[in-house]
Amino acid sequence: MILSVVWYKVLPPEFGGQKGIALFSKYLAREIPLTILCSENNEADVEQPFNVVATLPVSKKQFLQPSAWQSIFRQQQITQAKYLLIEHCYYGLAGLWVRRKKMIPLIVHSHNIEYKRFRQLGRWWWPLLYLLEKFTHSRADLNLFKTPEDLATAVDQFRLNPSRCLLVPYGLEQMPMPDAAQKRQAKEEICSRHGINRNHTLLLFNGTLDYEPNADGVTSIVHKLMPLLPPDVVVLVCGRLHDPSFVYLKELHAPGFTLVGYVDDIDTYFRAADLFINPVSSGGGVKVKVMEALSYGLPVVSYATGVAGIDDRYTGNLLRVVPDHDAQAMAAKILHNEPAEFDPATFIQHYHWEGIAGSVAKRIRELDRE
Repeated sequence: MILSVVWYKVLPPEFGGQKGIALFSKYLAREIPLTILCSENNEADVEQPFNVVATLPVSKKQFLQPSAWQSIFRQQQITQAKYLLIEHCYYGLAGLWVRRKKMIPLIVHSHNIEYKRFRQLGRWWWPLLYLLEKFTHSRADLNLFKTPEDLATAVDQFRLNPSRCLLVPYGLEQMPMPDAAQKRQAKEEICSRHGINRNHTLLLFNGTLDYEPNADGVTSIVHKLMPLLPPDVVVLVCGRLHDPSFVYLKELHAPGFTLVGYVDDIDTYFRAADLFINPVSSGGGVKVKVMEALSYGLPVVSYATGVAGIDDRYTGNLLRVVPDHDAQAMAAKILHNEPAEFDPATFIQHYHWEGIAGSVAKRIRELDRE
């Protein structure tokens, strides 16, 4: 039994990071029984192959609350979990405390090198996060990282033993890629919905818009990219926008640009688009939005930062990378009509959650012999 500690809302999953944890847990639970201890705003689904205990506080201060630490300790006793898994490093001190008390392995699942991300965002407290992250990872029994770059950074900066680290890429579930008729039908629907000429080239950007790196990307679309594109190229931007501090995005205007916001049928937009663009040049970890686009067989033009952790051996020429902040290079790639060369079966096979979770479960079981 694995006790997985998830401090924020991931169920039901709506956005990239939430989907990453939910699907990782789903497939790992098929290998080793798993219980998720999570915040109270999560909603269990009877079809999930793991148990859900939603009792942690809905607060970023929960990491310092003794009651939250006791909840982790108590759930380990109830479940008799052999392994403790924490998503992100924030419960690192609590995890190490339970590890010492119960003499069970601690597994840390890192989704970014957090201190680097917040240093890049200019947060004053990033050195404290660095100390917590280093302390947690250096004492964990197994560390899971999303990208080769993050793994290498952690080994170097935190002085980790590489044998205690494992690369766990963001995975995908098996899905049939849309054929030409399905794409044509979806494009007609979306163009009708937004009053777009069906002969225009449709570009899509999708992400959590009240997240600073994505918000900066949207701003660059309007101010830097759109002036370089002809009138028959339009851009639709989809994603959540709840935080009032990002309301300025709604004031952005440019010919051919539409801020759609959150939609219930994002799959229709992925099927309809001719191209996915990712003008994000900050933030860490795998850009889930890019993986999702590729899973639809959709060509992607991205800044270099936006493709970290994606193995181009499996993407054919669908993944088209330009230097960060180079809007002219991005516009040139968009306007260059390059025929797609892509083997979807190989891509899905490499990135399917089933194989990824199987490798993780095998490595976790090896902890019993160490």
